[in-house]
Amino acid sequence: MAGRKVAILFAEGSNLAAIAQLKEQIAAKGGHVVLVATKVGGLPVKGGTLKADGQLAGSPSALFDAVASIIMPDAAEGLAKNAAARAWFADAFAHCKTIGACPATKALLERWGIEADKGVVAIDGFAALAPARHWGREVKA
Repeated sequence: MAGRKVAILFAEGSNLAAIAQLKEQIAAKGGHVVLVATKVGGLPVKGGTLKADGQLAGSPSALFDAVASIIMPDAAEGLAKNAAARAWFADAFAHCKTIGACPATKALLERWGIEADKGVVAIDGFAALAPARHWGREVKA
């Protein structure tokens, strides 16, 4: 993980404590976290306000070694219609990257037909697996 860039996608209503915990886990392993949202600037989240480092449409997943997403179900509904969000996850999958997915994100991936495999993991297991690549996807992507 040392020196690797990891993106965490969040949205309004995301859990600040869960994001902070994941950031700590990644930083403890030497990784650098970039927070991504549909817009830059402060967004209201559960527990306060969180500022995105990058906008979803301008921060493609190809820029990162692994990606994770901590969102609420209502935010997932909004992201389901967002072409940049779909491309973000589809590209991460196609590039064989580890994807950390909360329950709402898992539902979103399923809706888009992005197959859950060993590289699509729950948030609590993400830091242990990222930034591994999942080369078995190459034939599927």
